[in-house]
Amino acid sequence: MRFSRTFAALVFVILIVALPACGGEDVEQVATEVTDTESAVDTAEALLEEALTLDLEEQNGSGISGTATITPTGTDEFEVLVELTGAGAGPQPAHIHPGTCADLDPTPKYPLTNVENGRSETTVQASPLDLISEELAINVHKSETEADTYVACGDLPTAE
Repeated sequence: MRFSRTFAALVFVILIVALPACGGEDVEQVATEVTDTESAVDTAEALLEEALTLDLEEQNGSGISGTATITPTGTDEFEVLVELTGAGAGPQPAHIHPGTCADLDPTPKYPLTNVENGRSETTVQASPLDLISEELAINVHKSETEADTYVACGDLPTAE
C-alpha cells in the first residue's frame, strides 16, 4: 500500500509539470483527483490494518443506539460486531444496506446475524474494501415482523 501513495504523489508531480506545457486538463482539477486518490488509498489502508467503529444512531424514537465495529480478518472477509443500548431481548434483524441512513435501499447487501440481547457478531465473506467502494449503512430493524421500522443506523465512510 505504501507504493500506491508514492505512485500517486509521483503522478501528481508529473501532472503539475507536464499539463500546463501541453495545454491539458485544468491542473487544479487533476490535483484534486490525485488528492482524492491518495485519500482513498489511506482509507483503504486503514480499513485493512485496523478495526473501524461507527456510531449507530437512534431512529424513529426507538431509544436504541450503539456501535458497530468492523474488523478485517483477511482480504476476503471481515467481522461485524454490533452492540446496542436500549435494545430488548430480540431478535432484531441487522444488515449492511446500500445507501445512507437518510436514503436507505431496503434490499440488504450483506445480512448480519440478528441482534439478541443487544449484541450481534457476524463474519461476512467479502473484501473489507467493498465497504468503502459505495455508500453503505449498517441498519438494525425493530423485529422480524416489523422489519420496515428502523431502530438504529450508522453510515460507513467511503473512499469517494
